[in-house]
Amino acid sequence: MYKSMNYVLLKLDRFLVRYFNIFLFRYIFILIFYYLSVDLSQKKTL
Repeated sequence: MYKSMNYVLLKLDRFLVRYFNIFLFRYIFILIFYYLSVDLSQKKTL
């Protein structure tokens, strides 16, 4: 019982790590994209 629970948690942990990394990568990409677009719009006004 405990062994199977541990196994499930390990699987879930790997799953979360994988998807969290994807989420983090996407979030960073969006932040960079947003920053660049804001930077470009500021340069246009100047």
